[in-house]
Amino acid sequence: GRSPGLAFVHFDATSSADRVVEKGMHQVQGKWVEVRKAVRDNKTGPVVPVSAGPTGRPRASSPRSVREEMLREREARRQTATKRNRQSSSSSSSSSSSSKKKKRKRKTNKNRRSRSASTLSSSAPRFNKVAEELRQEPPAANPEVEKAKHEALNRLVALKTVEPSEARMKEWRALLREWHPDKNPQRVEIATAVFQFLQKGKSMLESG
Repeated sequence: GRSPGLAFVHFDATSSADRVVEKGMHQVQGKWVEVRKAVRDNKTGPVVPVSAGPTGRPRASSPRSVREEMLREREARRQTATKRNRQSSSSSSSSSSSSKKKKRKRKTNKNRRSRSASTLSSSAPRFNKVAEELRQEPPAANPEVEKAKHEALNRLVALKTVEPSEARMKEWRALLREWHPDKNPQRVEIATAVFQFLQKGKSMLESG
């Protein structure tokens, strides 16, 4: 990308200068430099560009081919730079998209938890009211019936924490089957009382 440097070398003999110009290119400090002959009328001598020969040593080539090679190299560098920029842009875009998806997911989860907490909060008064009504039922004459109803109420209260509501009602139906009179032929009286008690508690679970 930098402009080529320019230097002048003076020779004592014209023949020495001619030999240097005929060789075309010279290697100076590891770099190949182009040699031209300077004349008094400000006209330069013929350009002697070179290209690499089979042995790696420079050989003469036309000015047009050298210019074309330079243009090809410049275009190759431009395409390489463009490709790198696109890859960098694509990587940045992918990272940004992934970050946005994570933020949306966290926001969705937060909204779900908020709705769940709101539902539980709004259903609390109804739940407490039904639970209090069940506790204030007249005590049964049979102590075993009263004890079974007390245990059933504790299980209803525990079921209130089960989420979602479909799973909660499934657990309630399983509890209801457990106390069905047909499944308790040895204690029909207790099972019937608890079965009816659990049916009253259904509204306490459905309110959430």
